[in-house]
Amino acid sequence: VVAGKPEIVHVACLDSPETQHRLAQVSWFGRAALSWLELEVERGSEVCLTEMRPERRDGEDHRIVYVRLPDGEDYSAKAIGSGFGLLRADVCGRAAEYRRLEDAAIAAQRGLWSPRAEGPAVAAVSHAGGASSGPPPRRRASGGT
Repeated sequence: VVAGKPEIVHVACLDSPETQHRLAQVSWFGRAALSWLELEVERGSEVCLTEMRPERRDGEDHRIVYVRLPDGEDYSAKAIGSGFGLLRADVCGRAAEYRRLEDAAIAAQRGLWSPRAEGPAVAAVSHAGGASSGPPPRRRASGGT
């Protein structure tokens, strides 16, 4: 809250599927990721926000921050390592660490990388005509596609 108004922030280095998307299959991924978040982080928990250095904002002037959970765990690392978040490496000082966690999640088929997600992923990509608005492309843990 800044000057008595809620402020929108975005979690640094992390992408997650939308819960409401024009393609139902993509929304499935978003609901799965949200369900994981609700189980992992108690609603109303106090978290610590840390600015990126240099400070970053998106095109809508929302702050981009790292989030530390009440237990001290890095939220992006936890989400990516559990397979319920995707690395956004474009401007991420922790990209190498998060890439290792994402590779491990893919190799272990955790979260959205699990075989259960294969059907919705294929359906979303086929309905989108292979468009980039669908779920992430399947890739191997070594970083290949």
